[in-house]
Amino acid sequence: MMKYLMLISLLAALLTCDNGTTSTQQKGDAIVGKVNPRTPLRQETDDAGKKTESLIMRMGDAEAKKGEMVCLPVEASGVKSLIGLQYTMRFDSAALEYKSIRGVTLPGYGPTNFGERFADRGVVSTLWTDPSLKGVTMPDNYKMFEICFTNLQRKGEETEVRFSDGPTAFEVVKADMGSMKFVYANGVVKGK
Repeated sequence: MMKYLMLISLLAALLTCDNGTTSTQQKGDAIVGKVNPRTPLRQETDDAGKKTESLIMRMGDAEAKKGEMVCLPVEASGVKSLIGLQYTMRFDSAALEYKSIRGVTLPGYGPTNFGERFADRGVVSTLWTDPSLKGVTMPDNYKMFEICFTNLQRKGEETEVRFSDGPTAFEVVKADMGSMKFVYANGVVKGK
């Protein structure tokens, strides 16, 4: 219960943060990456091998020329009676310039659920709580959103956009207030 209260208070804090960037859906041409289902999964540390249900998040990969906008899709599996989640995405801000979050599809989840205050330092955090508090279920490989950047890399360079357990810690909560394990595959942007 304490974790859930922390989730709600962090959500309120994120919603009040603003660094002047907008998170509206952008028009124009962007290179949209693809999720590779064979990318090895990583996971948060487990409590002594305890069996726990998992939320699996996979981020796409893409190639872009320097100066092009690139969007990495984020897909989820295991969204069953989900009531809340939180995590951080990190990237090298010398290689990628954060632009926006777009195409958000989870009920009650939108660009305002993403903390962009430190995006210029390579950190974007997110918090979501089901507005109905009944729990949301979605099919596996459900596309939740896209995270978009301007590629600053030259041909042959590459950088990872990774899920991170901080500063906003991994947390996934089900409608019965049970927790789920956060399992993930990071994304990559390659310069071409």
